[in-house]
Amino acid sequence: MEQRCLLVNVWLAWVGLPLLALVLGLRAGWIVGVVALVVGAVFQVLYIRWLPRLSRLLGYGSVEDVALAAFLSNAASHRAGA
Repeated sequence: MEQRCLLVNVWLAWVGLPLLALVLGLRAGWIVGVVALVVGAVFQVLYIRWLPRLSRLLGYGSVEDVALAAFLSNAASHRAGA
């Protein structure tokens, strides 16, 4: 089973974070909005840094980055064998 992270999901996470901070800032005060923005950004960065270790714990398997040439070669060999 191959799992993929679509680029749109990454963009939604980074665009949604400031929007959430803006809404919280308008409703609960600007300090709450700024805290939400900072905490959210820190957690996003930590999640990206720790993803290789977290993915195995979450059952996703390896998230090793593979060069395009190796990926295409591997895909071509799978198609030839199928």
